[in-house]
Amino acid sequence: MGVLPPERNDGAAEALRHMGFVWDVDCWRKRYTDKTPNVGDLIVEAAVRLLAMGLIVRVPRAEFVSRVASGDYTPICTRYVKASSERRRFVLIWPKATDDGLYDVLKRLPGARWNRDLRAMTLPREMYNEMLDFAEANGFQVSGEARQMAAEAEATFKAAVIVDVQSHEPEPPARRRIGEIDAELRDDD
Repeated sequence: MGVLPPERNDGAAEALRHMGFVWDVDCWRKRYTDKTPNVGDLIVEAAVRLLAMGLIVRVPRAEFVSRVASGDYTPICTRYVKASSERRRFVLIWPKATDDGLYDVLKRLPGARWNRDLRAMTLPREMYNEMLDFAEANGFQVSGEARQMAAEAEATFKAAVIVDVQSHEPEPPARRRIGEIDAELRDDD
């Protein structure tokens, strides 16, 4: 799908980037696959956002006109979490243009790694709680496979034996401050 604005408009560019469009030679394009939920919703959402900015919009099919006029669409999620192919890590994907500091927040989590090939942040499956909290707080859609992996990681954690190990080393003597008199030598009289 492509969008060709008649002139440069930074607001339109930001709205389209937020939806996952990229500028490609002569127009804004969004690549979609069989996994794209509903291309019609994507077209209607883009048209509604651009109309809200006062731009003139032409949609490719007549059946979309009434949907645009009524705002009848399901918003497309551009932030999502999926399970890696080996099911050891969560893969968090979002459009670069809408980062909003997400990279910095995720990078602070233990085990977080940026995957250049996927252009996504990955988290170990043991970080399932943090991933679910982050996804909910930041509007990420979690795939069924990722939810199943989180449930498996939680079951593994709950089945684990957790032990509080006590050290057998003696405690080091308390450090004295300079000028302090040892309690054994102190004359309290």
